[in-house]
Amino acid sequence: MKIHNKILLAALVMLLLVTTGCFGDPVKSDLEEYLNFEMSNQSEMQDISLDMIGNMGGAIQSKDQLVNWMNNAKVKLVNVTEKQKAYQPKTKEVQDIHAKELKMLDLSMETFDQMLTMVNSNTPPSKETLNGLIQKQQEIVKLAQEYQKDLKTLGEQKKVEVKLKF
Repeated sequence: MKIHNKILLAALVMLLLVTTGCFGDPVKSDLEEYLNFEMSNQSEMQDISLDMIGNMGGAIQSKDQLVNWMNNAKVKLVNVTEKQKAYQPKTKEVQDIHAKELKMLDLSMETFDQMLTMVNSNTPPSKETLNGLIQKQQEIVKLAQEYQKDLKTLGEQKKVEVKLKF
């Protein structure tokens, strides 16, 4: 077989591989992996949220119980945060989305630490401190909304079903 026939045959094989999807879409694959990772963490986050809701409903009777519960919740939140920080998406598109998740978690930890400090304090928090917490909470909500929107948008673009519960 002549050299130009070999080149032509190789080009045809490459064309067939591309058209049949053998090379795949790296962003789509990365997004699917990321969503699977997020699904595995979602139940942990739901448990933390349900525990918070349950304890806000009156299960905590004293300051000591509140501090103990907050310390336990913080350990769970730290574990989730460490898992998230260890995850490394492969593509820029998914990395950008994951960065919002990490920023939300960092702000949540910061807010949680401030709240724990306030609970442990014997003096009431200043108006400035409370306003700062409200501002952080608003930023967390905004990041969460952007995160959800970005995931859904990329999912639609790559034809990947986003099954996360928001």
